Amino acid sequence: MAEGGVGTGGTGVVMGTVTGFGSIIVDGLHLSSVTGQYETDSNLAPEVLTSPQRVALGQNIQVQLDAQGNPAKVQLEPQLVGQVTANPKTNTLVVNGLTVLLNTSDQAAPTTVLEGYASFTNIQVGDWVCIYGSPGYDASQSPFLQATSIRQIPANPGYLRVSGPVAGLANGTFTVNNLTFSYGSSTSVLGAVSQPGGMLENGEWVNVWSNATTTPWSVGQVRVQTLSGVSGTVTLSGVVSQLSNGQWFVDGLPVSLSTGLSSLVTGEYVTVEGVVDSLGILNAQRVTPYIATADPIQLAGTIAELASSGNFTVRGTVVVVNSNTQIHGPSGTPLALSAVQENAYVQVQGIVTGNVVQASSIIISSSVPIGAVVDYLGTVLSMSNNQVTLTLLDGNSEQVTLPSTVVYANGTASNLLPGALVSVEGSATGANAMDAVGVNFWRFANGSSPQPSSIGFQASGPVYNYQSTTQTFDMNGLSIQIGSGATLPPGFSNGMSVDVLLTLTNGQLSATAIYPDDSL
Repeated sequence: MAEGGVGTGGTGVVMGTVTGFGSIIVDGLHLSSVTGQYETDSNLAPEVLTSPQRVALGQNIQVQLDAQGNPAKVQLEPQLVGQVTANPKTNTLVVNGLTVLLNTSDQAAPTTVLEGYASFTNIQVGDWVCIYGSPGYDASQSPFLQATSIRQIPANPGYLRVSGPVAGLANGTFTVNNLTFSYGSSTSVLGAVSQPGGMLENGEWVNVWSNATTTPWSVGQVRVQTLSGVSGTVTLSGVVSQLSNGQWFVDGLPVSLSTGLSSLVTGEYVTVEGVVDSLGILNAQRVTPYIATADPIQLAGTIAELASSGNFTVRGTVVVVNSNTQIHGPSGTPLALSAVQENAYVQVQGIVTGNVVQASSIIISSSVPIGAVVDYLGTVLSMSNNQVTLTLLDGNSEQVTLPSTVVYANGTASNLLPGALVSVEGSATGANAMDAVGVNFWRFANGSSPQPSSIGFQASGPVYNYQSTTQTFDMNGLSIQIGSGATLPPGFSNGMSVDVLLTLTNGQLSATAIYPDDSL
């Protein structure tokens, strides 16, 4: 196997669960989302450039920091992509031979976030899923994954992600969870944060990527769960395991406790901060147990999808309002529910319930703070060099500056022409002005995608509960009727990520146009 990787982890590393947005919040730690390079996987390669719009609540991510403490590289790498093969008991699944534990409350660990499912009971044997989570071992030393995010995906996506301990390593093959893989000189072996991982060994926890179609699956990349070679401060969150020799493991990585730190408890979710020694062991200088709070989820940004005042999205996260939700201005002045408007800048606190965040409080600002992360959908009105004028759905205009580092999804810079419908994420630089970090195409200017007759608002996410007979489906907690003029994209099915333009008539949401979205 060939070594791979880019550097030695930079000046610091953060590994944990996305618990909110303002920029990106990882287990309570706020990190900028407008710096750095974002990478994810696809059926073509295990590491492809993507937009910060790809980051979702509940994902277990890895962040390399620069000298200023800002993200230099953000890795969105699921632990499992595969088919549900068993559901032996409540809140437990088996995917790619690995037991997956679901968490329905935030009392001991971050609640498992769902996408493409309304509740855990909707997950069925045979479904294809993409799962993020924290690895661990139970009291009998059997491996498991504590799921932080589960997203339904279309069947047979063209690649697999398999996580677990290596076994039976010999003669160009090895097994993970009793699944057999083959490797060769072209297989790259990486460490947990992209530094070279060396050669495989039995017992190492790995994340395997393969787009092979026959068994034994040929491996394109193996990422070993190791911090060997990482420099700077490491902040690591995950499930605690303890092996027989007394060595602690957090998120599948070895941890030693400094004098004065209390003992860890197997199975609990903690955040550990420290430095890595020459053996790749994280010497913990601080350990913080997971503390259940009344409102563990924090979201800050512009409202991008307003189905009604009581149902909207912020940074791709669905927010639901109920009679107990407190709505007020920055000074604490109470506001009516009608103050929740498209493109308004809000700060939300709440809890995860299935596939939505139930808001306990919403602060609505009269203007967007300078430097705040914003997300707008609009039609390109004009372009001049690196300056774009967007006409937003509410009729207002937004001046967008495109730096050379901007990332495009579902299209390229050549598609950014007057008439194109795009969503843009970036940081606010003034009134109705922003610097973009990501551009996602909904519709090209040449009309190659369906042209909607009218637009009330937009929605993005995975389809679920699709009924071909009634031409309805659910998305983001909404029930949507497919309009008579809307054309379904090829392969439209449960789990497919789509962008939808909607109108609301007499309480019924109708899709006027549906576009495939490969940026999610």
